[in-house]
Amino acid sequence: MQEIVDENSEELGDAKIILVNLAGTEEGIPDLSAANQLPILQDDVETHLAQCFGASKWYIYIIDAAGIPKTIFYSLNLDSERERLLSAIRDARSGK
Repeated sequence: MQEIVDENSEELGDAKIILVNLAGTEEGIPDLSAANQLPILQDDVETHLAQCFGASKWYIYIIDAAGIPKTIFYSLNLDSERERLLSAIRDARSGK
């Protein structure tokens, strides 16, 4: 994801990319942070952030500025489907 952000920073504009580490997978944070400079939100059993959205590992949510989910990717190949992801981000930024 960091590579996508780096290569498309102008197109992404003010879009925010936040990684959510699921509760119970805290041991993976060093590997996750080593590959990214993106902010990492650590979910926990009290907050249940991921559970509130019904999220699972590798889900990608595109949320507009008003906090409304616009697109949910349940499985997305970041190598071959980059344009699909960027298109969803563009649409959310433009209000589509």
